[in-house]
Amino acid sequence: MAPHAMVPPNYFDVVRHIDDGKSSSVYHCRDVRESDPSAADVAIKFIPRGPETIDERVLREVLIVRKLQHKHIVRFREAHLNSRHLCLVFDYVPGGNLEQFVDSRGGTLPEHLARYFFQQLVLGMDFLHRVPPYGIMNRDLKLRNILVDDPTSEFPILSICDFGFGKERDPCVPTVSAVGTPFYFAPEILYRSSWEMRYDGKMTDIHGMGVILYKMLYGEFPEFNETGGETLEEKLLQLKVNTTKLDKSPPSLRALMLGLLEPVPSQRWSVDKVFKNEWFCLDLEEGSAALRQYNDAMLAQYNQWEDSRREVQSVERLKMMVNNARAEAL
Repeated sequence: MAPHAMVPPNYFDVVRHIDDGKSSSVYHCRDVRESDPSAADVAIKFIPRGPETIDERVLREVLIVRKLQHKHIVRFREAHLNSRHLCLVFDYVPGGNLEQFVDSRGGTLPEHLARYFFQQLVLGMDFLHRVPPYGIMNRDLKLRNILVDDPTSEFPILSICDFGFGKERDPCVPTVSAVGTPFYFAPEILYRSSWEMRYDGKMTDIHGMGVILYKMLYGEFPEFNETGGETLEEKLLQLKVNTTKLDKSPPSLRALMLGLLEPVPSQRWSVDKVFKNEWFCLDLEEGSAALRQYNDAMLAQYNQWEDSRREVQSVERLKMMVNNARAEAL
């Protein structure tokens, strides 16, 4: 999107361009209504008006991010509709994304730092998968969609962002769309014989977590040794992770990696099992159960927080805004 075509909503000044997506642009802006300078910085996702860019995925994204309140998920503040764009306003995270951070460190991270980041990622995804009523699937988990607060800090804080492919899990509605980023695709998506075959988005998210951890530790994407098979089930059963990079890793890390990257979704590790892994629990003075208590507390307060969100921008108001955004720019 050309910078001159971007029109910020009222009460916001543009600071700089951050990134471009397929049909949107993200800018660092400043909310002039905020008296506290530390709260004035925001990131605004500008989506051009019109039926080609405003579709059901946009509506799903808006309704999903509105539901999320977590220290490792970028906070959605509000939405605005002006003459040119649907504008989604989020907290600003200044340190770039995790892909940039890993690249700046030579392409790999020391084990203790990769584990620290992975613990934050798992905590955020555990919350996401437990959001009422059935959980939310990200479906595009990757290094670039994880933001870093301060890359100069010894232990930066991460925030998951971009729910453009997100979807609320519904047992009555199958998940079939092949969305995401190819290098992060789970095998059950990559080897499907038909694009109409359903899959569990929570399991593909867990595979994505494994890819992220592998990339942080070893500097490359995991490889799978194909051994044939006719049906999807046969292909997945015969598919094996190349373990060359894992041979010198601690046994508990090797087990974790193989569990996350397991080709057969029903045999892939659950988040519950990840929390019990020995390597994962290192450096957690009070253990993983104490870490997970944060999610329990946030979920316990979920209904109360939802009531406060309803007072700011209700679901009905947001749906109307997205529906109006389908009309062409004025």
